[in-house]
Amino acid sequence: LALNLNTDGLPIPKRSRNRFWTILGNVSSLKNHNPYVIGVSFRDKKPEDANEFFRPFVDELKGMNP
Repeated sequence: LALNLNTDGLPIPKRSRNRFWTILGNVSSLKNHNPYVIGVSFRDKKPEDANEFFRPFVDELKGMNP
């Protein structure tokens, strides 16, 4: 199973620097499928390192492998 992962920030009220950062994904082998929301993180700045941002999710997926 191969997944494509990405993230995007969703701003909240203008007075706050905080944003919701979504973890979006889709299955690579399925063509023409829109990404779906896998998770949401609340942060005050853009994730600086994508590997660090996705690490907890990837580790959890690896733990599901029998």
